[in-house]
Parts: sequence; structure tokens; C-alpha cells
Amino acid sequence: MAGTRIFLRTCALSGLAVILAACAAPGRSATADIAAAGPAAGVADGGAGILLTPGGTAWTSASDTILRSTDDGISWRVVLPAKTTCGCFGPAYFLGPNNAWDVKERSIPRSLGFTARVWFTANGGHTWTIGGSLPGEPALQDADPFKQIDFADARHGWILGYGQQIGAPVLQVVLWRTSDGGRSWRRVDRTGLPEAGRGVSDRGNRDSCGSQDSLGLTFTGAAAGWLTGDTCGGRTPEAWSTHDGGESWRQVTVPPPPGGWPADGTADAEAPVFSTPGNGLLPVSTGPGRLLIYRTQDAGQHWTLASSVATGSLERPAGLIAMSPARWLLPVTDGLLSTDNAGRQWHLTGSGTDLQGLLPWSMLPGGTGLAAGGEPGGAGTYPFAAYRTASAGRSWSPVGRSPDSSGGKASLVYGITTTGRARGLAYGLAGIQATSDGGRRWTPVARSVGAISSLAFGDHRHGIAVAQGSLLITSDGGRHWDPGGEPAAGRLTWVQAVSGSVAVGGVCGEQDSSAFERSADGGRSWHRVTLPGAQATSVTAGACGAPGTAVCFATPRAGFYVAPGKHRARLYRTADGGRTWAVVAGALPRGGTGLSACGRSTLWAVADAPDSPVNEQEYAVFRSVNGGRSWIKVLAANSAQDMQPAGAGRPVSATRAPEPSLAALGVVSPLTAWLAGSCGGCGGYGQLAIIRSGDGGATWIAPGGGPVTRPDLVPGLSLLSAASFRSATAGWLLGWPAARSGATVLLATADGGASWQRIAVFRGR
Repeated sequence: MAGTRIFLRTCALSGLAVILAACAAPGRSATADIAAAGPAAGVADGGAGILLTPGGTAWTSASDTILRSTDDGISWRVVLPAKTTCGCFGPAYFLGPNNAWDVKERSIPRSLGFTARVWFTANGGHTWTIGGSLPGEPALQDADPFKQIDFADARHGWILGYGQQIGAPVLQVVLWRTSDGGRSWRRVDRTGLPEAGRGVSDRGNRDSCGSQDSLGLTFTGAAAGWLTGDTCGGRTPEAWSTHDGGESWRQVTVPPPPGGWPADGTADAEAPVFSTPGNGLLPVSTGPGRLLIYRTQDAGQHWTLASSVATGSLERPAGLIAMSPARWLLPVTDGLLSTDNAGRQWHLTGSGTDLQGLLPWSMLPGGTGLAAGGEPGGAGTYPFAAYRTASAGRSWSPVGRSPDSSGGKASLVYGITTTGRARGLAYGLAGIQATSDGGRRWTPVARSVGAISSLAFGDHRHGIAVAQGSLLITSDGGRHWDPGGEPAAGRLTWVQAVSGSVAVGGVCGEQDSSAFERSADGGRSWHRVTLPGAQATSVTAGACGAPGTAVCFATPRAGFYVAPGKHRARLYRTADGGRTWAVVAGALPRGGTGLSACGRSTLWAVADAPDSPVNEQEYAVFRSVNGGRSWIKVLAANSAQDMQPAGAGRPVSATRAPEPSLAALGVVSPLTAWLAGSCGGCGGYGQLAIIRSGDGGATWIAPGGGPVTRPDLVPGLSLLSAASFRSATAGWLLGWPAARSGATVLLATADGGASWQRIAVFRGR
């Protein structure tokens, strides 16, 4: 059992379970039956955020709700609903198929402090018991003072708190312990707890370079546990161990790396992860792009530096998994790093998904795992889609999704595409549906095929869909679907239709088995596309990425390939369907890793703006009119300064876009593009806004006629799942309304976005 890093859980699962009944008495069950935690049965596998058990039972916490599945994450049931009126929240922990604990925070009236109670179940969430009060509770003044809950078995658990006590001048760490499954708690001796009663200034001015959210706690048994934190530059990472259940602690010696600890920034120690009681790993981040992994083989008595891993732009890589003493996994934004020799060599395997965005995971020893992330194309953690892997994280497939927080059925549709003036298709976890009247009525046309991960049309009749276990093709506009051919390299994970007969797709697998495939007969047969001097890792990352990002074809013969580089990606071009390639002089804009759309000469790319402040999620949109030889920056988000164009060409001042995130960029012609995104400053959090350009990005306008700095809000939507634009005036948006309904809503415009009409609502079964 390994603890989950606090910083991760609060970022990956915003807002954990909320109390069901604010006024229930301590020690009394909220239901008629009181269920106590069962007797200890030895150390069992558990997890915070999400847990998959060998028998197929799964737990997760999302949007202030505890959910449980009994079919490997395909369907979910709310077992502890949210009740947002009490204004409380807190972390949760799951152990095996039956045990769960949830810390319910409660604000203290007429003060800035918080108190808490622990709710627990021992029968899979059928009944819940409210545990006793936390003795000596300091009424911590902090927005999230109860940081983590961790259990070693069904009886022994701990709660970590951090904050300023009301009336006290310093911040402090507090630890509570239970030996009866959460029914009663006692405060661990505060004099023996690291940092107890000490202010942040006592830690070397920690508040200027660290955060209490960096604290990590994990226990491997009723006695052995670890507490970690971060320090300022030049200092040894903070790590302590206990061997008496938290009564006393000692500093853990972490040897410095070659050259010593960096003078600038922090040395950020994560909570250790263990594959066996004696074999564990201690991850330490020393800045963006570098993770040190320390190893112990004597239950934490001694730690040695085992590996130094380059992690790209990740500031705090998280989610390290120890499958065995020698086999480790590390999710990154472009795939999965793995080692089978205790960190001496690492290999990158693509996944088709930003794996850091799917954290936390739950992984079984055989390589079967479960994650719960935001809906495809959407944002946030609610509604969430459940993803499953059978390859230790190398590839993931959607298997199910959450109901809404009230326990209702959620939509099974998360993707749309238009195929004609009044025709279109909707797809998701329940197959494919078709419409011929502009989206008002929908008819299932492909059922029992599993989740559809990618669907594309080369013309108004010929399309290809990638299903969970097969490939589907159509030649009548989507009214009927037949099985397609499977590439020899394996199952496609995405497809881009170029014409009625030509399509390209990616096969995501191990480094040497990942491939780009091309079909010249509408998907009935496939052959591998040979790329120019591509390394196995770059092929894997591209083949597992988004459709049209790494390989984009404008016509059956003309296409582009983006090869990752050490500093910048390199662009190649083919004019013979991929048989030969030539490098394009110049390079993609800094921060660009692929293409968003391509024509014979006109290309569009989205790049992460370099050196952007943390949490501002800056991006920029670039356009090339000469096949990628030079680029013009046509749109920039979240910039306080006017961001000037990059590269040669007609000088155009970049326009400020909706902030803070780009949800969809739709290019319908060389000159026309739409952009939909979340606009936090346009009237409320989570508001969806839209802008468009009709002159190749030289100018951007709000469809209603307003300035782009005040883009039009799309009425009735707050989160975007998918967008499909047919022309400069017509398009569809699919997403979730401001109210937390599980259903997805389809909106249509016929006047360039000036007005939107709700035409369909997709609900669950």
C-alpha cells in the first residue's frame, strides 16, 4: 500500500467527498444500521482518489461524491452523495472492496476555522458511520487543513492536518491516529511530530519557495510510516520516518546527488512508494525536467540514489508506481516511462492520453489498472470517464463514466461530427447514433461495439470509426457500419480520414510495435507508413497522440509529419502518400509539438506559450501559408503584453483569446477558424466562450459582434466535450450545462455563432 501525494489529489480531484448530513451526532450512523470496520486482516492494498481491487470492485471520489463500481469501472453507483449546503470537503481513502473512509470538514460558525469528522463504511457503502471527534482539534485556519487520510489495514489509520490554529501565530503539522477503523481517534504526541508548533519561517523561509500542499504521508503497516515535504534551494529534502505508529519520528538521511542539491528552487520529496515492506522508492523533484529516485532495500533504514530521470517540462512529476523491486512506472505528458532494471535504463511508451492528467491511478500487480479523468474533450473532473489499461499503463481505453452527483444516469455521448447540411453522427460509450434532420432526432446505427474513441469522414459518405475492440467502416454516410480491416501492427487508437478511400491512423503499443498505418481502400486493409529517420520513442508518442497531430494529410498524396526534437520539433513533408519525405526548412514554433489542421500549404498549430506563469495555461495559435517554412502567431491567450508574430510573413498582431484554456480549435477552410474555450473573466467561473476568424487569423471577432476581449458566452454550456463546425456560419457544440447534470447537451448555430439553439439532450440508459 502506498500513500497518494496530497498536492496531486487536490489538483487531480478538485473537491473531494462532502458530508451527507451536517447535523448527525458524532459516533452515530447516518443510516438505521451502524456498520463498524471489520477486524484487521493484515496489510491490504488501498489507495486515495481511486482504487481497483482484484475482484473488479472499484472506488473513486470526484466532485464531492464517493462512487463505487463492481464491474471494473464500467458502471458506477453513488454511495455517498454530495451535500454542498454545508460548505465542507475533505480527502478519502479506500481499502479493498468494502472499506472506505471520508474526512468531512465543517466550517466553524463566526470564525475562519475548520473542524472535521470521519465517515466510514465496512460494507461497500451500503451504510456509513460517523466517527468520533478528533481530540485536541486545533480548529485549523486554512482552506484545506485536513490534508490526507491513510490506512495500513482496516483498523489502523492516520489523518494529517496542517494549518494555523485560531489565535496562534504559527502554522503546525498535526497527526491523528485510530486503532479501531475510524470509530475513535487520538492525537499523536505533538512534541514528537516533525514541525509541530513551528512556523514556516523556522523552515528557512519556506513560504517563499514551498507549500504545505507538498506534505506527503504514507504507512506500510501499523507501526512504519513516512512524512515528507519540500525545502528551499541548497537544503536536503525533508523526510522523516516512524516505527511506532507516529508517536516518535526521526530525520531520514537523503544523500545529495552528484554536484549537491540545486542552489535555486526546491528539493521536493514525494511520499515513498513500496512494492514490498522492505523495498521502496523515494521520489525527489529538484526542478522542472528532473526527478531523482532514491531506493531502499531495508524498509527505509538507508536510501541510495538509484536513478535520475529527465521528465521534460514537468515541474513535479507524480504518480511513480513500484510494480516490483526492479520494475517501476512513471507517467508523463507524452506517454509512460518504464524500467525493468531498477532505474538503470528507462523506456518511453506512448499512451494516447496525457497520463499526468489521469492521475491518480490504481494498478494491480498483473498490469491491469484504472483511472478516472475528465471526459474526452472536456475539462475538470466531473463528469468523469473511467479508463482501463491491461498493459501496465502503456495504452488506455474508456470503459465507463460517472452518473451525476445526485445518482442519476449520465450521458453516453461525448463526440459529434457533421457529415452534411442536416446530417451528423454522435458517438461515445454506447456506439454511434445518426441524425438526418439537423440533430433533433437520433437513431442508433452501431450498437454493442464498445466505446468509440475516434470517428472521421473523408467525404459525406465514407467514414471510419475506431471502436473499443474493432474497426468500423461506412460508405453510406453512417447509416450502416461494417467491420473494417485490422492493421498487422495492432489495433488503431485513432484515425484521420483524408478522402473517401484514403485514411491514416496510429497503432499505440510498445516502442517497436507502435506505428502509423495508411489505408487506400476505405479502411479494409492497411500498411505501415515509413517515416524519415524516426526513433521508436517518437513514433510511439505520435502514434498514441491525437488524430492529425503528428501525421496530418491534406490530400491522399500530400501530408506532413512532426518529429519530436531535442529543443524543437521538426517538420517533414511528403508528396507521394508517405513513401518519401523531405524536411521542411525552418521549425515549428517554440512549444509546438504537432499540427491542428493542414492543407496543401496552409497549416495551423497550437503551441504552449513558453515561460508562462504557473497555473495560467498560456497557449498561442500559429498559422503558416507556405507549407511550414515560416509561421505567424495569430492568437495568444492570457498574455498581459501584446504578443508579436513569430517568423516571416504578413505582420499581424496577435489577439488576446478567451482565458484560461483552449478547448477546441476548428479549422473549416484556409481562412476560417473557430475557437471555443473557458472564459473565467466573462461573467463567472466555467463560462464557455467562442470567437472566430474569417481572414486566416488576422482578426478575431466575437460572433455576436463584440470585441474579442469580451467574447460571446455560449448560453447553456459551461464545459465543452466536442465541437464540429461545417462552415463559417454553421456548427455544433456538445457539452455540459452550468447545472451539474450528467446529460450532455447539443447546441447548433446557423448564423456564425450569434445565436445558439438547443436541439438535443443525450442522457444515460
